[in-house]
Amino acid sequence: MKPVTILFLALALAACSQSSKQEEDVEMPTASDTGNTAEPTTPALNISTLSVTPVASENCKPNSYTAEIVWSVPKNSPEDGFEVRVKKPDGRLLTYKKAKQAKATTGNWVSPGMKFYLIGRDSKSVLATAEAGKFACGR
Repeated sequence: MKPVTILFLALALAACSQSSKQEEDVEMPTASDTGNTAEPTTPALNISTLSVTPVASENCKPNSYTAEIVWSVPKNSPEDGFEVRVKKPDGRLLTYKKAKQAKATTGNWVSPGMKFYLIGRDSKSVLATAEAGKFACGR
């Protein structure tokens, strides 16, 4: 190889090496440097749930059954109590409890397609809904 080519390659490598070193020495600003002191956060899921599960019973009829109603509300909910209402948000009251996670058992009157509503006692807002499904007696 010619001495000029070797000298050129040596200079090129030195320049690349110097360029890389300069990039490595650059300091990124921290949160305190930018005035932003908030830590990154992941948004919490604020979802209330309500479910209707058939319960086997001796009195089961083809179009009505007993069901267990289970609900869960986020711990940070401002509501002081919860109602479960039947068929519509202002329908018949099934139960009222202060617990954010609870359950209730119906009588043998739940029918397929019947709707249940979890209502915040203070706000009267619908937090969750559930619909009763089909249930075959004896299964």
